[in-house]
Amino acid sequence: MSQYPQTAAQAGRGATGQWRRRVSIGEVLAAARRQAGLTITQVSQRTRIRETIIRGIEEDDFAACGGDFYARGHIRAIARATGVDGEPLVRQYDSSHRTP
Repeated sequence: MSQYPQTAAQAGRGATGQWRRRVSIGEVLAAARRQAGLTITQVSQRTRIRETIIRGIEEDDFAACGGDFYARGHIRAIARATGVDGEPLVRQYDSSHRTP
């Protein structure tokens, strides 16, 4: 079983036939941070990512990241600092932020 809530790839109908809500990247990272007992300040110190950027990512606002390349790196770094696998989150980011 996964270390964090379901990803977009896992979203769909549950055993009861009800639709499950898709869990966002920010929700996963915020939950992992809280589960690890870390503050945003501590994650910032461990990753060298500004607190405002971490707060934004936890709210699914990637505008302050400076582009997709940096957003992917920040997602990976925050995931590593909080003890989750960042690759599924990066794939989810790529699938939802692709430009046509």
